[in-house]
Amino acid sequence: MLGNAKINLVAALGYTSSRGKEAFLYLVADDATAARDALRKAGYKRIKAVDVLMVPLANKPGALQDVLAKLAAAKIGVDYAYATAGSLRNAVAIIRVKSMIDKALKVLS
Repeated sequence: MLGNAKINLVAALGYTSSRGKEAFLYLVADDATAARDALRKAGYKRIKAVDVLMVPLANKPGALQDVLAKLAAAKIGVDYAYATAGSLRNAVAIIRVKSMIDKALKVLS
């Protein structure tokens, strides 16, 4: 349905609850407002939009650890993080910080 609405997903993560009665999807779209509107139109009711960091990484051991260490040193808490490789050389991490997203952007720039 998002593809039909011409909404590009940059990242996606899905899982079920420990009891298997609910499924959760984390979607990073190129147009968050259009994605939310399309999901609502399709009947999805529990939609929550949050800001995340999309951090380019080298595809090598320890790259995500280095980023998370910088955030920890700046006392910036992380709610969740996931990463994927786009090629043999490049990867990207999606990171949701507890607060201080502007500070996190400065720390990682």
